[in-house]
Amino acid sequence: SDNFPLSEQHLKQLCAFIGVSSLLVSLLCLYLLAKMRKLLADNIFIIMFLLQIIYSLQNIHYTIVFVPFLYASLGGGYCIGIACHEDFIQFWDLYVFFIVNLSGLFILLLFFRHQNLMRGNSSFKLNPRATTTVSFLIIIGINVVPIRYTISNL
Repeated sequence: SDNFPLSEQHLKQLCAFIGVSSLLVSLLCLYLLAKMRKLLADNIFIIMFLLQIIYSLQNIHYTIVFVPFLYASLGGGYCIGIACHEDFIQFWDLYVFFIVNLSGLFILLLFFRHQNLMRGNSSFKLNPRATTTVSFLIIIGINVVPIRYTISNL
């Protein structure tokens, strides 16, 4: 225990502090986003709201539920959080799901922003039905890998 400056208990407290602090910032961002709702297009608002929610869940999952205890000198580590028991879904299943959805929603945000900036007579502007179809395909396509990964691990 002399080699490690932080014990498991101290690391849990530090991660919980970081997680709660970040959650408070995320809640403030959600509040400010709700106040700006009238300034944003509906599709942009929804995607930004979902991005903030998924980021908050991913942060809570990593800093409060998982709590990694790393051995940098050995290139490894283990989990000391409440999700480290066999009865819970594995850490990587949820982590991959959160990360993939964060990137997928960001791609969708760029797509919607691009569509909102296009003039009505542009050949790149999609009609509402095509926009919905492309959005659906992006979300389904981005989730194929984590869903398959989770099913194979179960």
